Amino acid sequence: MGVIARIGSAAAMAMSVAAIPAAAADSCFARASRLAHVGSDVLLAMSFVESRWHPDRVNGSNSNGTEDVCLMQVNSIHYGRLAAIGVTRDRLLGDWCICLLAGAQVLGEMMDGTGGDVWTAVAAYNAGPNNIAGGRRYAAKVRQALEAIHAVRGRLAAPPAAPDPALAGDARLDALAAQLRADAAEPPP
Repeated sequence: MGVIARIGSAAAMAMSVAAIPAAAADSCFARASRLAHVGSDVLLAMSFVESRWHPDRVNGSNSNGTEDVCLMQVNSIHYGRLAAIGVTRDRLLGDWCICLLAGAQVLGEMMDGTGGDVWTAVAAYNAGPNNIAGGRRYAAKVRQALEAIHAVRGRLAAPPAAPDPALAGDARLDALAAQLRADAAEPPP
């Protein structure tokens, strides 16, 4: 299965499980983007690579005895700093937006510490600022996920293909199309 298909499947599953309103997700990603000084799609790609968009993901198998938690797989080495501002492990796991903001804070620090290059900062996010080479493979995965996200967005923005004549006159499809048009015309509650 290609990256685009995996991202599409994971997105559908993550959004159906979390039932996050699109406006809330947009707002949280926009805030995190400003905090990290990177585009929100970079954070979207990172969160896909880190947890496959699972906000309750925990990885306790790091060779150095640390753990990674939540959507952004925030490492436990940051718990002390985060606790000073009221962000606990439980909060990271219980609120995906707090997790995203905490991950963005760490990424922003990596941006500052590595001269502002996004991909060097992404590598540092994964392996630490003293092991950029160790995080390059991770940065390449994030870049690949980012390209897939852009490809999907490009496909969604493209004009629809001409209708398939073989489907013309299908009453079920005609009814579905009419329902979708009616739903789109109704203002949100």
